[in-house]
Amino acid sequence: MSFFKRKKKEIQPSSIAHNSLIKIIPNYRGYEILNNRKITDEAIRGYFASLILDLKNKFTKINTILLTRKMLNVWNLSSVVLKKLEEINVLMTASMDDVYGHSTFFDSEKIEDWIEVSVFYVLETESLSFINQIQQQIDEVLEYLQHDKIFSIEKSLLDLKKNIDEVYYLLHDRAELISSFEIMIV
Repeated sequence: MSFFKRKKKEIQPSSIAHNSLIKIIPNYRGYEILNNRKITDEAIRGYFASLILDLKNKFTKINTILLTRKMLNVWNLSSVVLKKLEEINVLMTASMDDVYGHSTFFDSEKIEDWIEVSVFYVLETESLSFINQIQQQIDEVLEYLQHDKIFSIEKSLLDLKKNIDEVYYLLHDRAELISSFEIMIV
């Protein structure tokens, strides 16, 4: 079996990821059809931007509580987390030109010969999974703050930072994949 056929067979479950994204995200259609690419990109970026903004707002409360209680040993870490959330927000809300440059990804009729679109579905579902974990972790930190569990707060913030970094790298990789598309076809 050729590499490409084997790869397609291995990636088959991505259709499940694609269908789940369609169910969750309004206006999400997929990347196979040219007319759907910009619509899908706007839908996913808008959806992620909304989720990240909610996370950022919730986490700002944590940051404020830490500062008010003078918990400076973990406040610095929380500031790093807040900054990384802002970086993700900028990546999701910047204009397409700012994020992708002059990519031909949104203009090329047939992209399947150059790029496996299932990669986008995997990156996006993994990002969504990490974002859901981050939401739970933020709620956990808020609960720890209510009960003054300082050691638990620090450990949770470290785990939270790790997951936020994962989301950033996944979404950054997605943007790089789109922005480098024209390099692939030159």
